Amino acid sequence: MVVLIEGQIVVEHYADGIDAATLHDTRSVGKSVTALALGAAIGRGAIAGVDEPVLAAWPELADAPAAGLRYHDLLTMRSALACDDGDAASPGNEDRMHEQAAWTAWALALPRRTEPARADAPLRYCTANAFLVGQAIARKVGMRFDAFVDDALFAPLGITTRTWMTSPTSEVMTGGGLELRSRDLATLGELLRQRGQWGDRALVPRAFVDRATTVHASAGLGRDYGYFLTSADRAGSIKAPTLPTTLPLYE
Repeated sequence: MVVLIEGQIVVEHYADGIDAATLHDTRSVGKSVTALALGAAIGRGAIAGVDEPVLAAWPELADAPAAGLRYHDLLTMRSALACDDGDAASPGNEDRMHEQAAWTAWALALPRRTEPARADAPLRYCTANAFLVGQAIARKVGMRFDAFVDDALFAPLGITTRTWMTSPTSEVMTGGGLELRSRDLATLGELLRQRGQWGDRALVPRAFVDRATTVHASAGLGRDYGYFLTSADRAGSIKAPTLPTTLPLYE
């Protein structure tokens, strides 16, 4: 456990044979890192914004099932893809992805849901959404996703040790499985608290962080959902001064 106040460690405790150097599987906190990476890519001008169509990264696939879907739709887990990790029968269930050799091709071929689209569609938790966002970022910035995150986020933050899960064909899993040290997880939380600012650098645009930490959908059980971020706050919205109550979604 690591607790920061105003960026300074005030509590740090390890047990059961682990220490400050131990890497932890952050599971779906990896999705939160993917959201921050999107913000960094927007800040660098590689992506126009969250309303840009995801398939702009694959212009040759203009007629794919994901046609018309925006980054916003995937970030809020309200895409039109037939993908629900909570439903074993869903075509896009995460377990089906792990059975494939090429995850990107599989995700881009996912069909759309059969029910009519609605503005108030419920959140359907889908790791493939986060994976597609990550692969789109990589194509738009012209770098492997892990290399881009190192350059845009981890190196400036002083995060030097990390491992990423990859597919059998070496695609970076951007929806989970990232391993980090506890101190580095706390540092990412501090970056959110500072609304994307680190020293004199805006690693992630403040406007993006504010939008990412605004409620866009319900994750159930009283938890509200932003951009691959969830909050235990039941009030219905998250304002910048209350960012410490905003936590990455951890399965």
